[in-house]
Amino acid sequence: WGLDLRVSRLTSFYFIRVISQLIVCFELRARSEE
Repeated sequence: WGLDLRVSRLTSFYFIRVISQLIVCFELRARSEE
């Protein structure tokens, strides 16, 4: 299924964006606490 493949790619891309944003927020918080 081409549609299913496209959806899974979009989902993984969105997942990666969310994870990277969480990492950035976590680093900023750790930096401000120092």
